[in-house]
Parts: sequence; structure tokens; C-alpha cells
Amino acid sequence: MDRAIVPIVYSAEFVALLAEEGVSAGDVLRGTGITRRRLRDADDLITHPQQLRVYENALALSPKPGLGFRLGARFKPGHHGVLGHAILCAESGRDVLRIVGHYSRIRGFLLDFRFREEGGVAILSAHEILPLGPIHQVAVEELLAMFGSRRSGARSFVQPTEIRIDYRAPAHRARYEALYDCPIRFGSDALEFRFFGKALDVPREMSNAEMVRICEERCQAILERLGSGGHIVDRVRSHLVAPPRGFELDAVASRMAMTPRTLRRRLKVRWRRSRACSAMRMLPTSTAPFGNGSVTHRAAIAASGQVAHRDSWPAPAEQRRGAARAFHRGAFARQRSSSEIHPVIAPPEFKSIREHVSCLGDVGFWGPYVAEILERHDLGGAERKPVAGFNPTYPTFLCGDVVVKLFGYSRAWRKSHAAESAALALVATNPEIAAPRLLAEGRLVDNLDAPWPYLATTRMSGVSWRDAELST
Repeated sequence: MDRAIVPIVYSAEFVALLAEEGVSAGDVLRGTGITRRRLRDADDLITHPQQLRVYENALALSPKPGLGFRLGARFKPGHHGVLGHAILCAESGRDVLRIVGHYSRIRGFLLDFRFREEGGVAILSAHEILPLGPIHQVAVEELLAMFGSRRSGARSFVQPTEIRIDYRAPAHRARYEALYDCPIRFGSDALEFRFFGKALDVPREMSNAEMVRICEERCQAILERLGSGGHIVDRVRSHLVAPPRGFELDAVASRMAMTPRTLRRRLKVRWRRSRACSAMRMLPTSTAPFGNGSVTHRAAIAASGQVAHRDSWPAPAEQRRGAARAFHRGAFARQRSSSEIHPVIAPPEFKSIREHVSCLGDVGFWGPYVAEILERHDLGGAERKPVAGFNPTYPTFLCGDVVVKLFGYSRAWRKSHAAESAALALVATNPEIAAPRLLAEGRLVDNLDAPWPYLATTRMSGVSWRDAELST
């Protein structure tokens, strides 16, 4: 829970709400470690303990009942990022509940959701991700206000037939009943929204199947990065235990919107990574000489085609660059047996922005990372030496018909990556636009502070502007 995974926009809205009620931002943020300047960065992330402290401060500073309702009413779908867009474009109410149940964790909510069906009743249940105490009621009221069917100026996502609340009715229960046209049962054993199953299949006016597909792919990628149990194995498992039970590869792949070949490949990759993690825990940590300096025994083992842990590499940047070039020259030859384990490459690190800029076009340094990305997504050409892009802002390399671009280190990398990802998603909806197509995306390493996200796209044909004979 100490990982920074909660978008700061939620706390920013809390501060804005309390400011309108005469409470200073400093008082709301006291003890959180969050500065007012950080609130202006919509891409910033905080931890759950920080978020919980904001709620505790707000509750103490604003004793007026219905704090959660007032906060939830401020939120629009855009506050919830790609999850909000997926919900808006969902084809039916059932899809809305499925998306909320599966992907809500990527937004760092204090409540986690599960969607299930019992007979003809669909149930969206919620439970605390950590002990909330008196904050529980605030979180529930916030949720009710966000999706209230009578909310002024808002469309109802799905109309429940019954809501069960897991605490006694408060003095302001009329606020609850004013938001919904269904019974609200307080003092229940669980927090649940119940729906009439058949009503969930009615098509929604704003549905967009292609946009939902794009949004869900991004949600799934974020979920896997967070390690929230949303990777491919868990998705397959959820389909196996759901009726009709039994393993039929073609049927499971179809329900997961992928081909059987793709499903096999992704399961194989996940199996390899799990084996790599097990092997890393068993390896000793004694050092051994290699290249320009000393690296751990794990890195030395990687040179023979086994596995190295990314945290085992030496700190000096020059040693890392030397090891990376050795990898590109073939020192880190991979075994081609059925039990092959991919090595885990050390994350790129630099002492200064000047050093980073000087390495942008260094094929020897970036070559191993590009090869790893190509192989990770079966894009081919991993054995081919990449060609550096001309005067890039971020490391960009041409590998035959594939272009690989990595984002990191510079101050604006998060916004640049988000903007380019959004642009690729947008042009993908119109095949008439002559633009690169996204082939793959992901994170180079599992580090929320420096994940080094990347995009792999098609290469556009034609002549580079610097090689064309242009006149002004």
C-alpha cells in the first residue's frame, strides 16, 4: 500500500471542495507530504496512506454531514482517466459493471469491486482495500454520488434495483434516497449494488466498441504493471471457473478477444517470467569479475544464457553501458531450448541529463533494450542491429519495419508518453489517416517511478524530410 498508484486528481478535488467551504489547502494536506504545487500536476501519483490522511483531515475539518456526497458530485468521467472513457463507451450495462469490477484497481480507489451474477441477478460488490474506519462511510457516499441515477446533469450508467449498505442508516439518509429510484437497505452484511440481469443487455447510446477495446487494452496493461492480479493467467482462470466450465482454448481465447495463438504465446511468456522470478530468489549474491568492473554472480550467470536480476547490476553508468554493449555483441547469448528463460535487463540510469542526451542515439547502449522489446512482443528482428532515429528527443530506433521508442528520465516523459499514446489510439480509429500503427506497448522494468514505458509502431514509408529536396 506504500506504492504511489493513486492519481493525485482525487485529492486535488478534495482540497478544492474544502477551499470553497473556507478550509485552507495547508490544513487539508497537513501530515501527508503532499505540496500544493504537486496538486497542479494531473499525472502525479500518491500512496494510499497519503490519500487516507487527506480524507481523515477533510473529515475532521468539515463536520457537516454528507462530505462524501459533496466530493463525489464533483467527479466527471474524465477524472477517472482511461477507465472513465471505457465506461462511457461501453456497449451495455453489463459491460459497464464488468469493466468496473475488473479494472477499478488501476485508479487506486479505497474500495475494490467485484462483479458476479447469481441467477438472474447481477451484483457489483465493494470492499475496503485497507481498514478505513470512519472513512468508510465517506468512500461509500462518494461512490453513490458519482453514479447516482438522479444526479443533476448526468446520465445514469446503470440503474440498480436494490442497494445494500453495510452500516446503519445515518441521520442524513434522505440524501441517499434522493439519488436513486430503488430501495436502499442499511445494516446489510455487505456493500452491494444489485441489478436485474436482462436489463443490463440494453445497448447504450454512447457505445463505441472500438474505443472500448482500445481503453480496455490500456487498462489491462496498467493492471499488469501494478501487479494487481490482473495478468493473463488470472484472466484465463476467471474464464475457466465461470460457466460453462472446462478448458477449450478456442472458446477462452474468443472471450478474451484474442486468437488462440496469441493466448498461447502470452501464457508462455508469463510462465517464463514466473520461472525467472523463482530462479532469481535461489541465486547467490556473491560478486564475480565481468567487463569493466564487478557485477554480481546473477549478472555473470546471465552471460551464460540464464537469468540476472535487474537490481544486481553495479551502480556506475559506464559499467552498465559496457555490459549493455557486450550484450549486443553476443556476450549474453540466449539458450534456445524449451526451458529458455529471458534475462532481465538492468534498467537504464544516468548521472545527469547531459549524459542521457549523449546516449540518445547510442545503438550499443540501447540495442539490448530494443532487442528485449522486439522479442517480448514477437515482433521479429531482435537479432538485427537497430538504426538510431535522427535527432530524437527520446531513444528511438528503426528495426526493419518496426519503430521502437522509449520514454524516461527527462522531466516531461510522462506527458510525452501519454500524448503519443493518445494520438496513436485516436488515429487508429480512422484507417484513412496515414500514420503509424501501434504494434505493442509496455514497460521496460517494473518500477513505478522509472518504468521506461515504450511504444512499438509500424514504420512509415517515404523519404525523411532531411533527405528530401525541399524548398521554402
